Amino acid sequence: MRESEAQKLNFLLIFSLVLIFCFNGSQCSSLHNSLIFDQRADNLLPEISPTGNPEPLYPLLGPSPFTITNNTAPKLSGLCTLDFDAIDTMRSITATDCFTVFAPYLANVVCCPQLEATLVILIGQSSKKTKTLSLNSTHAKHCLSDFDQILTSQGADNTLQQICSVGPSNLTEASCPVKDVDGFEKMVNTCKILASCGKIDLVNECCRETCQNAISEAAKDLASVSNEFDAMGIRRMSDISTRVINDCKSIVLRWLRAKEALRGLANCNLNKGKCGKVDIARVLFQGLIDKGLQLDVRTYNVMISGFCREGQLGEAKLLFLKMDQSGCPPDNVTYRVFLQGCLKNKHYDDIKMLLKEMDGRGYSLDASTLSLFIDQIAAGCLDRSMLKLLGKLV
Repeated sequence: MRESEAQKLNFLLIFSLVLIFCFNGSQCSSLHNSLIFDQRADNLLPEISPTGNPEPLYPLLGPSPFTITNNTAPKLSGLCTLDFDAIDTMRSITATDCFTVFAPYLANVVCCPQLEATLVILIGQSSKKTKTLSLNSTHAKHCLSDFDQILTSQGADNTLQQICSVGPSNLTEASCPVKDVDGFEKMVNTCKILASCGKIDLVNECCRETCQNAISEAAKDLASVSNEFDAMGIRRMSDISTRVINDCKSIVLRWLRAKEALRGLANCNLNKGKCGKVDIARVLFQGLIDKGLQLDVRTYNVMISGFCREGQLGEAKLLFLKMDQSGCPPDNVTYRVFLQGCLKNKHYDDIKMLLKEMDGRGYSLDASTLSLFIDQIAAGCLDRSMLKLLGKLV
């Protein structure tokens, strides 16, 4: 892999981990909180306040090296009636998230969820005019090909259908027996699903799945249309395959998009709110290592910071120890982040070892980390004899 591509992927991984570990979108949008940043220009990590919980990570505000411009004109079939311009913003986001250099590496974490959500929105919006929540197979084939051409012209990978396992069936009703808006609204308790999905609290939704459960219930209602009636005229409930229910979920999502009720649910596929976000980050991190990418120290620092904030000190320590083995020794920021994580989580076993290593490497403590130590010593959590060692690091 060329060095420039490796640098781009490292930057993208850092940015993706930052977004995954953020508490929610609003907290990631501003740098005006009380964060203390290391003075080094390459530092992405906020210090942990000695008086409060660790703050969320923030992406640096600056020009992205992944800015995409239209270099080629897409060759469209002329046989698709969908209005691609109506989703111009989503289309641009999808092209960026599926940028050719890193789409294969971040497929299931960033690119594919975004692509699938955009296709749902595309069909959902078209249903306002067509009154149908799907395309026929021929029309779907042309539209998917055209959409692929448009994304590729904006810098997206040209093999997205293979990477994300997307095909014309993603635009049809597939095996779901209901596809028109009128039939949908007769079968589904629309008031209930709008109440559950009209306004989503992403943190709670990704954990409690209120809207997602309502979508599953509506999908089962749609799938049950294929059930037979008994002699009394009552619908006989039979086993409904998971495939049919999943296909009907797509129909439900499209209807919600048409009602402009569903916002942000796709983000649960990216960061799971507070539930499982470290697991997602771990998969992303390890996946790039498995593909042979040489990660830099800033990437390790973001991951260690995330583990510390979630209280997973064992994972943070394993990653910290792996850095030297991987030819990427920890820097001053790594030690500070890990020390702050240990202190905030009252994990004192490795404190002295870390301080001695810092002294041996010629590193120093910053004011925020030192303040944490003073607080812990004053509270009797650490022995006062540690002050002598701390004095060497300021």
